[in-house]
Amino acid sequence: MNDFVFYSPFAAFGRDVFGITHNATSEEAVKAAASQTIDRLQEFFVSMGMPCSRAIYQSAFNN
Repeated sequence: MNDFVFYSPFAAFGRDVFGITHNATSEEAVKAAASQTIDRLQEFFVSMGMPCSRAIYQSAFNN
């Protein structure tokens, strides 16, 4: 699977949910938009008090 096909859905999600704009024909722009989307989604979950990594999740239940 090429990177463009893999990253396109993430970039589209970022556009629709977070308003992240990108050049849909540039593979590098799509990758950058996908990366921004993942970062913004993680920030959203952290703002709700959710763990952002397995280590944090496990430590919350082991204390």
